[in-house]
Amino acid sequence: MENNNNDSVTTAMVEEWVPAQCDGIEYPLYQVSDQGRVRRIEYSVTYNRGGHLVSATMKQRLVQPKDNGNGYYQIALRGTDGNQHYVMLSRLVLCSFEPSYNSNALDVDHISCNTHCNELSNLRWLTHADNLRQEHRMKQIRKPVRVVSRDHLVQWLFDSVTEAAEYIGVPQGRLSYVLHHGNSINGYFVYFH
Repeated sequence: MENNNNDSVTTAMVEEWVPAQCDGIEYPLYQVSDQGRVRRIEYSVTYNRGGHLVSATMKQRLVQPKDNGNGYYQIALRGTDGNQHYVMLSRLVLCSFEPSYNSNALDVDHISCNTHCNELSNLRWLTHADNLRQEHRMKQIRKPVRVVSRDHLVQWLFDSVTEAAEYIGVPQGRLSYVLHHGNSINGYFVYFH
């Protein structure tokens, strides 16, 4: 049987590159791809070396992101002011492809919950409140809290800091601070369960 290559035409995905920008700041020496990659463009520079002007060509190269310690990638870019700026890679990708007039008030959501996948197709804008309401976020912020009476005879278990704070009669932020930095509040001992 004859194999006809015209029957199965495959198209390779073409990586799209656009100028880098994030939260209204442009980074003219960089481009961002829809695959979540960043590259420095080729450019010429002239500088003073020992009293002589020297010209050099900076070659195009990929810029490697680094994990920020919280499971998200960040990247260092040189701004028009000459200073280095650290930008979250997911935010840089989304701002470059889908700039929002209100991006400072919005969160970037990783649709697949994989924070290392910064492809444009995996990112979307969400309000902070909507971002916190997502199921995987709720699991992160809804930690059970154990409340113990001063005499240690009675214990209560609450599903979240919010519920425990309501029972004790204190603001959620104050209880959260005590849970992280102490253990006593309003005559109760409190612990993450």
